[in-house]
Amino acid sequence: MHRIPTKKGQTRPVLIKLRNNDDKSAVMRKRKEMKNAGHRLVDDVTARNTGLMS
Repeated sequence: MHRIPTKKGQTRPVLIKLRNNDDKSAVMRKRKEMKNAGHRLVDDVTARNTGLMS
């Protein structure tokens, strides 16, 4: 886990890399609850992998 640089005065986003895909799926299932709490979760995948998931 590490923070991504942004402009001064803005909240710095956090990048999290999980080793276990099951853990990632469990976290991503809680996306709606996290959004309601004011947090945003985005699955960062390549365009090729996005096509495979579709």
